[in-house]
Amino acid sequence: MEIWGGNAQVRMPGDAVFLTETPTGWRVVAAACESRGEAPYDCEAEGP
Repeated sequence: MEIWGGNAQVRMPGDAVFLTETPTGWRVVAAACESRGEAPYDCEAEGP
């Protein structure tokens, strides 16, 4: 897990999840994300 201020990334083999910290705890903002090298991650599920 990598944390940058109120945001975090959890990496697993072939997949990544992005989180944001809220007053009530951590929330998933993007899931099922695949790295595309220098380009932004390609995520199957994204939300606010």
